[in-house]
Amino acid sequence: MEHVLCMMNPYELINLSLASSRTRRNVANFSRIKSKHRVSIGIADEPYICIVNKYEDLTFSWTSDEPTIVYEKLIIQNCVFHKHCSYSRNPIKECMEWYDYVKGVLRCQVEAVQFGLSAYPSQNKLIIDWLCSQQISTCRMEIKNTKEGFEDDLKYLLNNITLTVRVCLFLRHYKDDFQVDIPTSIYYIVIWDAKFINFEQLIRLKNRSILFNETVLTARDINEFLKSWRACESHLELEFFEMGFSGAETMNVILDLPHEETTDKKVIEPFKKHFENTRVKNFFNIERSDGKVATVGYELFNGHQFYMITN
Repeated sequence: MEHVLCMMNPYELINLSLASSRTRRNVANFSRIKSKHRVSIGIADEPYICIVNKYEDLTFSWTSDEPTIVYEKLIIQNCVFHKHCSYSRNPIKECMEWYDYVKGVLRCQVEAVQFGLSAYPSQNKLIIDWLCSQQISTCRMEIKNTKEGFEDDLKYLLNNITLTVRVCLFLRHYKDDFQVDIPTSIYYIVIWDAKFINFEQLIRLKNRSILFNETVLTARDINEFLKSWRACESHLELEFFEMGFSGAETMNVILDLPHEETTDKKVIEPFKKHFENTRVKNFFNIERSDGKVATVGYELFNGHQFYMITN
């Protein structure tokens, strides 16, 4: 039996588990030992569950409109994509119930979540509580807010769910006085339209990798940030930092502290590898009081952009 189950993809395993309580137990016992499935959940107009293994991609989705295609199988190069769309009067409820079943059968955990706060606004708290109940932490989450009025939902989400690796915030509408605490447990934080981030909050962050786009911070703020880092007063574990900033002041203001220009390829190549497509031409080393060195750069392309990598 185990030999047969080893040859099955997630779609086949789930279908087999539906045949009887015995086959469900067999699949669940097999998955407890052999499960290699990565799962992501999307809270969107059509919520979905995506299950991926080495060469198979299986997506279940739910819609309140009659779907034109219930099941579709696509083969692209060596990968097979199964897409299954179901009609539902309550897509979120069915998505959650189906994941509970899939989790019990495949013994999987959610690795990534895409959360559109405006998709099912009246159910946001219910969804957040459900996500929190599924597992201790989640690796990656992408949070989108395309309308006003969801600031409290975002705060509730970040305050209650434990995120560990990467969080992307796509925020386009929020109140002028909006503030939210960024969890320090996250390795990599990305915020598009980060105008709500002020200098005091920047200094408090402890994330190892930071990308802020469209901020109200200035070159003088970056200079103060570098002075704080250089004195070992903040960001001791920082590895990568990228930020768009405002104002006309540029690198002369940022580098108003001890620094040294470098042309060392061993420094520049990792810099360019991490910050892909950067147009930085001049690179500068800044040494921290404990001997650690950071390389920084600046470019002017669709606005001011600052980059920093620690060596």
